[in-house]
Amino acid sequence: MLAETIKPLKREKHIIIDDGSDYKDLLPNTIRIEHQGREGFVNIFNFAFELCEETDDDFFMFMGDDFQNIDIETIKKRFEQFKEKPFIYNIIKDNRENCFMVNDNYSVDEFTEYCGFNDAGFFCNRKALELLNFRLNPVNQNRFKNPARSTGVGEQLTQRLFQLDVPMYRPKKSLAYHGDHDSVMHYEERKKNKLISL
Repeated sequence: MLAETIKPLKREKHIIIDDGSDYKDLLPNTIRIEHQGREGFVNIFNFAFELCEETDDDFFMFMGDDFQNIDIETIKKRFEQFKEKPFIYNIIKDNRENCFMVNDNYSVDEFTEYCGFNDAGFFCNRKALELLNFRLNPVNQNRFKNPARSTGVGEQLTQRLFQLDVPMYRPKKSLAYHGDHDSVMHYEERKKNKLISL
C-alpha cells in the first residue's frame, strides 16, 4: 500500500518516516524510527517538522501510508492559489462537517471550501509551519485512557491554527482516496466515524 501511495510522488522530494514496521526491504528515502503508538504520534510529527525546518522548501505535504491515487498536480495548483499567506489544506474530504471544534463552513471557489479543521493529512506552506514554530506541544497522556480518542495531533493543529487565524481548507472533491479499511491507530473511532473520501 505504501509503495502505491508514493507512486505519484516519485518526481517529488519526499521522506517516508517508518515508525517501527517489520518490513525488511525499505523503500527509498525511508527513515526508520521507534514505534510510539497513538501516545507518541505527536513526536513523529515533530520529527517531520524538524526535517521541514532544515530545508529552504516552501511546499510541505503530510499524509498517512494509506492514502491512494494522490492528485499531485491538482494539489500543486491549489498550493499556488493559496501560498502567499499562511494556510493549511486537507487532502481528503470526508463526511464530517466539523471536527474538534464547531466552525462555519463556506465555499471559497468551485474547488475549495473553508472547513476550519485539520486532520493531519494536509499540505501547507512554510509560513504556516513558521507560525507553529515547527513544533507541536506535548499531548496530555490522560486522553489515551479512552481507546476511542485519536492521537491529538489533528486536534492540536486545529486549535492552534484557529487561534493564529490560519485558514484551514479542504477540497470539494478529495485529492486522494481513503477507503473503508480498519485503522490500526484508533480502531474503535474509525468503526464509528469512517474516513471515506468523497
